Amino acid sequence: MRASGDQLRQITTLIDEGVVRPVVGKVVGFDQTPQALQSLSQGGIRGKAVIGSS
Repeated sequence: MRASGDQLRQITTLIDEGVVRPVVGKVVGFDQTPQALQSLSQGGIRGKAVIGSS
């Protein structure tokens, strides 16, 4: 997958319509950004999305 304006518009529409819902497993403050990025790069945090009908 390559970043493109069309793909970004499509995913934004799916999120806005509730078809795709991001799942937040952890919330960190801006002051914790370096630690969160390090954890992400080491596989400690995984991005998720739930796809379903609205």
